[in-house]
Amino acid sequence: MAADVVKLSSAETVQGQAVSIEVKDGKVYVDGAQVVSNRYKS
Repeated sequence: MAADVVKLSSAETVQGQAVSIEVKDGKVYVDGAQVVSNRYKS
C-alpha cells in the first residue's frame, strides 16, 4: 500500500478535500508535511 502512495501526486481525503503527495530524496510528504510512519492502529 505504501508503494502505491508514492506513485500518486494527489489524493482525496475522507471529507472530500484534495491533498498533495510528493516524494523528495526518498521521503514522502503529504501537503508539505513529512510522513514519518505508515503504520497506524485502528
